[in-house]
Amino acid sequence: MVMAKGQDGRRGGKEKRRYPAFSAAYFKQKILDAVSCGGTRRRSVDMEAELCVLPAVADACGGKRSERLAELLMVEAKEERQRGEAEAEEVVRRKVERLQGFERAVKELEGGKDEEEDGVMRKVEAAMRVRRACRDDAEARATLAMLGAIPPLVAMLELASSGARVAALYALLNLSIGNDL
Repeated sequence: MVMAKGQDGRRGGKEKRRYPAFSAAYFKQKILDAVSCGGTRRRSVDMEAELCVLPAVADACGGKRSERLAELLMVEAKEERQRGEAEAEEVVRRKVERLQGFERAVKELEGGKDEEEDGVMRKVEAAMRVRRACRDDAEARATLAMLGAIPPLVAMLELASSGARVAALYALLNLSIGNDL
């Protein structure tokens, strides 16, 4: 242990260094001492103990740190709340967009004339979107069933186009499969 000059036990000094003069722990301790109460440990341990016994000085030393810590924690909590609210709004926005997409797909399945090539192609595209949405998502299957996607898909089975019938069959298959196992 290295002792400060003139502060060893024989010369009447009161403080000993706890760390070697050039170690990382010593510099860390010096920095912590400087930051913790506003200065370095130049005063003796006894003098510092006497000062911190006084209520006004003890509040000044500990109060500033605790106020700053409380302020930092409040800012962090506020940022976390804002992040949580933003994420919740984003989730709600995505769900609304998804529901609107399901509604559009069901309307496209129901609408259009079966004789028109453009109407059949829209129905095939809508059936493919229903199929992709229902592939791995039980919630999407339930939502699309409640929106009424099944009757138009069954009606598509009677169309002359084999592509439309295949698309309708695959969409119905994915609507009927359950992942509850």
